Amino acid sequence: MSEVFRRALRILDEEGREGLTARLASGEIPELSDGRFKINVFVDSDPPMLGMRSPDLKFELTPSNLRHVMRLANIHGLTAHRVGKDVYFLREGRAVAWIRDGMFAASEPELFEEIGREVYGLGERRLRYDKEISWLDVFRLAR
Repeated sequence: MSEVFRRALRILDEEGREGLTARLASGEIPELSDGRFKINVFVDSDPPMLGMRSPDLKFELTPSNLRHVMRLANIHGLTAHRVGKDVYFLREGRAVAWIRDGMFAASEPELFEEIGREVYGLGERRLRYDKEISWLDVFRLAR
């Protein structure tokens, strides 16, 4: 899966942000699909994020989902922040991932794959969590 993400990054490097955005909008990049994963979203941010949008991607802001997302962020040394119904993973104050109902995006191939697998069920969950996240922290994020 990470190879699809890397191909999209190569297109981004070669054609720039405008070129990738135009090709994604026109559907010209059929090779950016690998099994259950597809790159069909470009988020023009710093760092740039690539993502997947589909009505089949379901994410609800429940305490258990938030706890799961916070653990995933923790494993990567990231901080989870909620804004409205969206959750962002931050590293040094910069958003490196975006999770919401119907869409997710990330700036790194491994993070993209893990979010798809662990949050949206695109494949078998593989991560084991050894660090507990308190319910109090979850409720603070859910407020």
